[in-house]
Amino acid sequence: MYFKVTKRLFLHKSFILLPLIICLSDRKSAYTLMLLFAFLHEMAHLLTAKLLRKSGERLFVSPCGFELRLKSAAPGGEALIYLSGPLLSLFLAAVFYFLRNQTLFKINAALFIFNMLPALPLDGGRLLKLWLWKTAGAYRGNCAIKNISRICAVILIILAFLFHSVWLLIAATLIFSKTKRLTQTPFYKKRCNVVPVKPFYFSYNPPLLHLLRLFSPYFYTIVYIQGKNRPVTETEIIKYAEENGCDSRFI
Repeated sequence: MYFKVTKRLFLHKSFILLPLIICLSDRKSAYTLMLLFAFLHEMAHLLTAKLLRKSGERLFVSPCGFELRLKSAAPGGEALIYLSGPLLSLFLAAVFYFLRNQTLFKINAALFIFNMLPALPLDGGRLLKLWLWKTAGAYRGNCAIKNISRICAVILIILAFLFHSVWLLIAATLIFSKTKRLTQTPFYKKRCNVVPVKPFYFSYNPPLLHLLRLFSPYFYTIVYIQGKNRPVTETEIIKYAEENGCDSRFI
């Protein structure tokens, strides 16, 4: 859905329609301001990443705004990075509210609310994903965030037709695109980087659900089960669970 402009800059394919959309819009100045504050929102992510000594990786631009994708960080560090953008939008909304500038207040309030929706690739979805990984495990967490994101996308489509908003429709399309990619790409291959291997040892044959809860996006799981001739890989666990169910055990 994106094409490469430079090593770190990517434009969404729908971006070529942006000049036409702006020309047809009756709120050209408001949309320009929205893009400006959306850029500041992403720069807050970048500044926080720099303070945590995590460098930015790639910037993705679409008619809905900007998405800064960062290199791997510790879960706590990622949460701070994802929160920094919405907190800046909330702060600016409060400032412009007290300054009685309704236009800039509404823009920043809308950016805060939109980015806190529990859907990928929005900040709210990324924060929810971190929490789900921690509480339910990476495998179940990914399944849950995928379904929640799709529900949010459907709601945005309904709102887009109710309020005749092309922006909400594009946002819903981007969310659907993200969930599709999440389904197609194994989550442990985070951004195609090599991840370390982490072994686990069992003196008994545990149910697959127990093994799935061991998974993490920060390492590749290898399981050694007493009595088996060779270790079981994460890929084999996922495939066996899909074929036999999470309550089954390796034969």
